[in-house]
Amino acid sequence: MGWFRLSATGVVAVLTLSLCAPSAQAKGFYFGASLGQSDAKDLDLGPIADGSVLTGGTDGTDTGWKILGGVKVFRFLNAEFDYRDYGQSSFSATSDGSGTIYSAGAVEASADTTAFGVSAMIVVPAGRLTFFAKGGVARWRAETTIRHSMDNIAKRESDGVDPIYGAGLAYKVKGSTGVRLEYERIATDAVDRDFVSAGVHFKF
Repeated sequence: MGWFRLSATGVVAVLTLSLCAPSAQAKGFYFGASLGQSDAKDLDLGPIADGSVLTGGTDGTDTGWKILGGVKVFRFLNAEFDYRDYGQSSFSATSDGSGTIYSAGAVEASADTTAFGVSAMIVVPAGRLTFFAKGGVARWRAETTIRHSMDNIAKRESDGVDPIYGAGLAYKVKGSTGVRLEYERIATDAVDRDFVSAGVHFKF
């Protein structure tokens, strides 16, 4: 929790600087979009448990996308925000029937997750290449659909605010156009979600 508060405070400070920095420093607005692969790991089955013994696993791999925008605050520091859709994660488990909802048998669930994030980004230019590392916070929302052996369907919604971090590199193609490759992770109580993406951005 202390690390989370520290990262949130740092992001707020960077965003404040981006609004207050002189125009000569704050120039370099950019926007872009990326497409990639989302992978949910270390799933906690607690949110869909009913007290019965649930054993199973997850197939959390799906295609995701994001749109992003940012501003150059100083030579080595950017502030960036994004909206992302992680696609759909699928879960399968087995209940022993001793709980309050499920009968003995298979339990299946699918979750659609989106998030809005803000990050501070350390950038290191090297000619046409730029290396970067980022850290911030993301507000996420998940809608989970649960099906079990009695053919009943239930929907549950959950949300939260958690740390997000990552690293990558960007390459200036021509003029204001560039491409980027990056890895990011958001860690929540229910699942750790990795996102590897490639995209294009435009400066103005």
